Amino acid sequence: METKCKIPFPVEYLNATYAIYTEEKEKRSRRLLEKYKNKKVVGTLSGKDSEVALRMSVEVFGSLQVYINRYVGRRKLPDSIVEELINIVKKLGGKPIVGEKPWGPHSSLFHVIAEEMDIDVIITGLRRQEDGDWHSKIWVRNREVQIVSPVSDWKHSDIWAYILYHKLPILTPYCGSVPWASLQSVVF
Repeated sequence: METKCKIPFPVEYLNATYAIYTEEKEKRSRRLLEKYKNKKVVGTLSGKDSEVALRMSVEVFGSLQVYINRYVGRRKLPDSIVEELINIVKKLGGKPIVGEKPWGPHSSLFHVIAEEMDIDVIITGLRRQEDGDWHSKIWVRNREVQIVSPVSDWKHSDIWAYILYHKLPILTPYCGSVPWASLQSVVF
């Protein structure tokens, strides 16, 4: 794929990574998502990892509502980034929902989503390296909501290999000098 972005790995390495490792992980991730086809599911989009999870989710579930929050904790994302996220959701076949609620030390984005929507499952792009609580359940208003990450066991190179192989759009903040960073650390 041609890109103006600085990719943190040589393209040849990512092509080999996809063929050897990532393609099999993709199949496992799809099987995981298939388990939730009869549930009320919402996706999230907040960066490159969740974009990969989103693409697979839309392929498994068809059109999917995707929650984008204007806030990372209490800090507001720049409008240009939110618009870019909305456009990516639409390009991938999802239906964007933009949340306006900050969240803090006594809640999480998942709690915000679960409180606002009548859902059973939240699909995220968290990987084990980022958060030890990558497949979990939360209780909101006396109901259980599952948090599922189909990319929880993926490495950083798998994420980039998938993005390049499937020609996914790359968020502008990742096109800078630190494409391995989280969106939150890049925009603040």
